[in-house]
Amino acid sequence: MKYSYLSIIDRGQLKALHYLSWSCRKIGRELGRDPSTIALIGLRVLSL
Repeated sequence: MKYSYLSIIDRGQLKALHYLSWSCRKIGRELGRDPSTIALIGLRVLSL
């Protein structure tokens, strides 16, 4: 299984799109990532 981290730019986009009420699935599609990655990393990004 290959793991990759979100760049600082991706994290900023994730945060912005989340505040626009986008779903994890829609954000994942936009960033080219799996929705589960967005959900897991999103929890950490949004808690900062």
